[in-house]
Amino acid sequence: MQFTKDFKEAIRAGSVCCSFRTWPSPQAKVGGQYNLHPTGAIEVTALRQIRFADAGHRQVRQSGFPDTEALRAYLKVDDNDLVYLVEFRYLGEVTVKVPPGQKLNARQARSLADKLTRMDQRSGRGPWAHRTLTLIDQQPGTRAADLAGVLGWDTAPFNANVRKLKQLGLTLSLDTGYRLTDRGVALLGELGELSEFGKPGQS
Repeated sequence: MQFTKDFKEAIRAGSVCCSFRTWPSPQAKVGGQYNLHPTGAIEVTALRQIRFADAGHRQVRQSGFPDTEALRAYLKVDDNDLVYLVEFRYLGEVTVKVPPGQKLNARQARSLADKLTRMDQRSGRGPWAHRTLTLIDQQPGTRAADLAGVLGWDTAPFNANVRKLKQLGLTLSLDTGYRLTDRGVALLGELGELSEFGKPGQS
């Protein structure tokens, strides 16, 4: 599961313990443990699909939003739309074992990092590859046009460059926006998040 920096901090502080997601299919599982890079981890305790209208006020607040309308506006859903409610517990400042399918050894991580660096250098736009991965990590499912705007790009060249990351097995296209693959998540875990990247929005 992916969270923005603000939400990670709220999870660590104990004020957020659930999340609403507009996934096309579940991207987490009950009992699954997920690292909050760069530190901490959570364990999913419940996962179910509900109509947005059935979201409880307490759950909305525990997901980090002040009220239902704020969450509705963020998710861009109507009352009858289906969303996933994911409940979890914070495991503390630990690092959980990454499942075998997500693992990258040091050589693989270095090789991928070198490829991203070469892509950055060829683009003439600075570290766009690293920044794009970090941005998708922070804001999965966000419209490509919105992500492109954060980086100061037009949508078409942004999408073309994300396809290059997809070819490396680092991103997946969703109905709206993108998310990182397990390989992409593992790579960011190896490299660490880019501290120089701007303050993220909500997730």
